[in-house]
Amino acid sequence: MKRINEYLSFFEAKEEPILSAEAYVIKGNRNYLFDFGNDISNIDKINSLNIYAAFVSHFHLDHIGQAKNIKCEHIYTSKFTSKYIEGSEIIDNLEINDGIKIEAISFPSGHAKGSLVLNINNEILLVGDGLYASKDGYNVSLLYDSIRVLKTINTKYVIMSHTNGEMNKIENVISDLENIYSKKEKGVPYIKVNDYGN
Repeated sequence: MKRINEYLSFFEAKEEPILSAEAYVIKGNRNYLFDFGNDISNIDKINSLNIYAAFVSHFHLDHIGQAKNIKCEHIYTSKFTSKYIEGSEIIDNLEINDGIKIEAISFPSGHAKGSLVLNINNEILLVGDGLYASKDGYNVSLLYDSIRVLKTINTKYVIMSHTNGEMNKIENVISDLENIYSKKEKGVPYIKVNDYGN
């Protein structure tokens, strides 16, 4: 497990032998998890942390593959993602103050329907794959909505999945997304670009 700061650590993303996103551990008075990942080798390590609640960014297998094997009292998902995880609790927005401030926010993403992002201590925003394009590119309308919501979130840094904890200033991320949005063409629903195209 790699440490980012005193309250945030993560189990690394992997591509082999199977694709797995990072699983982020948030330490407050109790331990919380953002995404389960899909790496079977992390199950015992995560379970040894006595996770109280897990938040799921979206329903893709690399983020939820180990959900059934990791023990926690609560699993918070969007309504759409709840279809993929038995026993999950549906939320749109939720704030927890437990020695740390955790704010789960419903997020409009062209990458995956029903995405959630997690703002920790108004300092670090975990977005999962929420800022990546779909295979068709960026949906113009959803990209506009993503930028609009990002501008309302009081935080300093953004961490996207599959970057092994790389932090980017939120103003730089918004600027990059606005630059992508500026490439929209009238009557064309998608913007094809290479940036943030995971």
